[in-house]
Amino acid sequence: MWRAAPPPPFTWHATGGDIRLADRAYVPLDFLLALDLGAWLGALEDVPSMTLVRELVACSDVVDDRDKLVEAVRTAANTFDGERPTGSRVLLACVEALAWHAERLERAVATAARSRVAMSPPADVELERLREQELPSWFRLGFDALLGRTDGRRVAIEYAAALALRADDVDPGAERWAAPMVALRALTQALEATAVRLDDVRRVMAAAQRRAEMSFFLLGVAVELKPSDTDPDWAMRDDEVRRVTWDWYGNLLAGSDSDLVSQVNPYRSLRWPFLLTGCVLAGFADPVEEWRRTWASLFPDRHRARFRFSTDSLDPSLHIVRTGIGLLEVMIGAREPGAPLDARSQALWRELFHALEFLVAGQDGRLMQLGPRELARLFAYVPYVFGTTWASVLSEVSGHLRVDEVLALRAARHLVRNGVERDDLHAAFAQLGLDMQALGRAALVAAEVEPEVDSGELNEAISEVLNGTSV
Repeated sequence: MWRAAPPPPFTWHATGGDIRLADRAYVPLDFLLALDLGAWLGALEDVPSMTLVRELVACSDVVDDRDKLVEAVRTAANTFDGERPTGSRVLLACVEALAWHAERLERAVATAARSRVAMSPPADVELERLREQELPSWFRLGFDALLGRTDGRRVAIEYAAALALRADDVDPGAERWAAPMVALRALTQALEATAVRLDDVRRVMAAAQRRAEMSFFLLGVAVELKPSDTDPDWAMRDDEVRRVTWDWYGNLLAGSDSDLVSQVNPYRSLRWPFLLTGCVLAGFADPVEEWRRTWASLFPDRHRARFRFSTDSLDPSLHIVRTGIGLLEVMIGAREPGAPLDARSQALWRELFHALEFLVAGQDGRLMQLGPRELARLFAYVPYVFGTTWASVLSEVSGHLRVDEVLALRAARHLVRNGVERDDLHAAFAQLGLDMQALGRAALVAAEVEPEVDSGELNEAISEVLNGTSV
């Protein structure tokens, strides 16, 4: 029945939840897969639910058999006939299985590393090799098979946009899986090699009838950035593309695109989307002024948020602030060692501080946790932006440090972690009339009455700032 009326254009982001079948339901398909891959793919075509198809593929041996999985991606029935959906969803599950295979490998090696299982080479070395060499090679193989299909480009663009919502920063010290980000990088490179451009991404987005556009925006930026040995990280195909891209971003902020929420989630710390968007901004003649104009354009939202409680009313403003932080990181990274300090990055730091100051003052439920931390985190950049004059910045914002002990302690911790000597830090705070031990005690008292403040975090900060001395 479902084949008589093909479904609307596929969106990878709505799969209908998870279903677990009784074990006996898998047995016939397991036998069929062992005998004939083509027959197995054909049998899955008769399953009238994408959620069931995903479950049957995920629980099959094909996820662990690289040759069969690549062949399945290459030979599964077409999902699109030109621009028209065919109703087949099997290819989509097989493409997802490329990442499932990688995640299983990563989890197995990571578990061995955490359990200190004896391996040769050691498990932590093997995990690094897996993430840097084996997984990229695996994804290149799978995505080459996908892009060799007549419908492969359309499916690949939609899948890359879906990965953009799942991919976390790859941080060896964090409890995060690298496979989605490795997959996103490999697929972006594969799409670049097939000359996919921003316009192609927007056409697929329109055909997919996606209301949330941020993930497609990030993909569009990624395929348009053209850094090289002779060009900076923010090099793009041309200035017109840069302007179109930034205007698109401004529209997403103005429309409170729903994908913004996951990127400013206080429980998920992301950098890469903001670094990527910061690269777009960095290529303008005056990136700080461009940032300032976009921030100012969101004032009506901030004004309304003061009179209307909502957990996401300030997400667009927080998003542009994080993009400004991404721009700051790009500007810091572009400065040659020993080069003069950049007045633009100093101006940007001050703009970001005042913007976050405004958001924290009018904080909504989300910013109760996120805003104060973001404000303190800005101090991590002070030694790089202001150099030896870092202490003068403390004088500029001394009013905040004096009345907010938690902010002052967090700021001190970021400064120490980024190269400021403790003795110099204590002297600078003393110039403001602040004693570090008294500050630590006051911060712990504040943590007792402010539920959003973690006393454990503050104790760690006190230890770092006072070099193990208790308060």
